Amino acid sequence: MSIEYIIPSTVAAPVVTAHHSNLDSSEERERGAGYARTITYTNGTPYVVNITEREGICVSIPSNNGQFSVGEFCVYVRYRIGPNVNINSTSLLNAAESELTDDLKAINIAIQRERAVDRRMLAEGAITFQLIYRIPVDLIDLHNGAIHLSQLGITISTHRKDAIIINPDSEQGVLLMAGSCEDVAGLRVRIEINDPERTYGSRYVNLHNRIYRIDTTVDKTKREGVYLYSTSPEFRPVGKVKDRYEFYEADDALGLYKTYDDARCHGDVAAERNREYERVKHDVRMESVEHDRVKQEGAAQTMFMKTFFEKLATLEETAKKSHETFIEMQQRLEKEREEERRRHREQESDRRKEEADQRREESEQRNSERKERLEYIKWFSATIVAIGALATAYSKMST
Repeated sequence: MSIEYIIPSTVAAPVVTAHHSNLDSSEERERGAGYARTITYTNGTPYVVNITEREGICVSIPSNNGQFSVGEFCVYVRYRIGPNVNINSTSLLNAAESELTDDLKAINIAIQRERAVDRRMLAEGAITFQLIYRIPVDLIDLHNGAIHLSQLGITISTHRKDAIIINPDSEQGVLLMAGSCEDVAGLRVRIEINDPERTYGSRYVNLHNRIYRIDTTVDKTKREGVYLYSTSPEFRPVGKVKDRYEFYEADDALGLYKTYDDARCHGDVAAERNREYERVKHDVRMESVEHDRVKQEGAAQTMFMKTFFEKLATLEETAKKSHETFIEMQQRLEKEREEERRRHREQESDRRKEEADQRREESEQRNSERKERLEYIKWFSATIVAIGALATAYSKMST
């Protein structure tokens, strides 16, 4: 399996802040009053993260399983400025606040914070502080698992078995970026203009309608001219293939142009203007055709909308008639229900009247029977009295 060399995307750490913690220790205080800068890391991402230094050494830092800095890879840079060490006047820290980078702003804040502390209480009087560079895992994923931190010159990448991540600041990374490393497969072309006397100037080249500017270099250790670095061509040239061209022959030999416009039209400005005119004329003709098409579509759309609204009006009229019919049916049904309720009330009234008449007749019959019984009782009582009287009288007569 072939190994792939990968140059990661160079990005800036999105968050750089001054980090306060107690960094003083007896061991540190016993060291010399010099200048120290150390770097430590915490890996709060779910991946194993590789750190590649400029020297080429690469180490793997396992995930801390979310114990610290969840979702972030953090770089802690510790500074120690001894009491006998001064910050030079030429330092960028002396620039205006608006001109400072994020890390220099954080350093300035940390130094001001440390200077505000009463250093007389500390025997060694050193300034000690930290910066923290926070790299979210989303930024690493966005660049296919490999980024180069521009502020610190370190490369951060997820673990890869099929590729070697190259630090762009390393010697091999510089060669790869320049296209001069023969170990990497592919086509590489680099044009260098060495112009120590400033007599030739920058040039432009057109590669597949992409315009590139070639700035000059000043190297008095080698001859002036235009140098071409590339992979070996797979054809048999008629003449000798040159690697260096004199200024007077480089433009024609390599297709170099003095201006952007010349490079864009390959040196034939008139022909390019004619082509541009034809393109504009074609665009105008296409716009006219598009306008006619839009106009026709607009007319068709208007006709469609007219038909649509006519159908909508018909549907509304039908719906209105259906609603009126429904209302009439509801009214007729309600009238029938009211008539039914009226008949029911009349029948109920007749039934109640019949029941009342029946109860009255039964009451009258009971009253008549009661009277007959009373009359019978009276008659029977009178008969008993009469019989008693007769018996009494008969008794007296017998005596």
